[in-house]
Amino acid sequence: MERNKKGQFIKGMVTWNKGKFATKETIEKLKISHLGQIGSFKGKHHTEETKLKISFALRGKKNCRKNKSKYDIHEIIKRYEELKNMSGVARELGTQHGWIKILLKRNGIKLYPRYHRAGKCKEYESEIIDLYKNGISAVEIAKQLPIKVSYVSIFNCLRKNGISIREKGFKKGNENPSWNNGISNHCGYRMIANKKHPRARGGFIEEHVLIMENKIGRMLKKGEVVHHINRNKQDNSPENLMLFKNRKEHTQYHWDNKELRFDFKLKDATI
Repeated sequence: MERNKKGQFIKGMVTWNKGKFATKETIEKLKISHLGQIGSFKGKHHTEETKLKISFALRGKKNCRKNKSKYDIHEIIKRYEELKNMSGVARELGTQHGWIKILLKRNGIKLYPRYHRAGKCKEYESEIIDLYKNGISAVEIAKQLPIKVSYVSIFNCLRKNGISIREKGFKKGNENPSWNNGISNHCGYRMIANKKHPRARGGFIEEHVLIMENKIGRMLKKGEVVHHINRNKQDNSPENLMLFKNRKEHTQYHWDNKELRFDFKLKDATI
């Protein structure tokens, strides 16, 4: 195709080879001319030096193609039913795991799930089952065993022996292993479990709030702030607590006292 001065193709022009085909005479001439010719790579062989180099390079490596036809499919299926593990069968036959999987699928063999593997827990199966039935979690069982295993291996061992796994879920109250008699800490403050309190957050209320309410004989009003005199958040004795009407008075108290000025934080003022 022709181009203009800018190097762009001119519209309407037809390529030189568009619509052209070889005639029958030309095709016959081409066939005759190529008769008896050998391809550029066909018939060529490696030299003796090259063969030696290849043999040294492949020494010690497994040839998967040779091992594929070494064993009969019936023998592979028989070994798989015994071991119930494709990697183990491939290791015995000296071939790849993927090739065993392809052969089994082609012959319609149902593959076993992972928990059918023997694994490290085979020697401790009875001990694992007894501990799990007594209510101990899989994580704790894995820690108690003398060998290093994960909780997943414990679950696989239980499923293999037909034991149903307990339902997952967050246990509340006394059933939770981290239960501390309803006492916890939040930002350094001691919290008490009390869902019914109007100022409770997440089912917990600050202990200094409850002590101050018992001290004054009423519930705290909205905006009232309890202050720790000795700046120890864990010391909730009645003598160490001071009540302010609102946050402004609490902030002003911190600002007037130079010792408390730099310790004051907005989060502490809201409590």
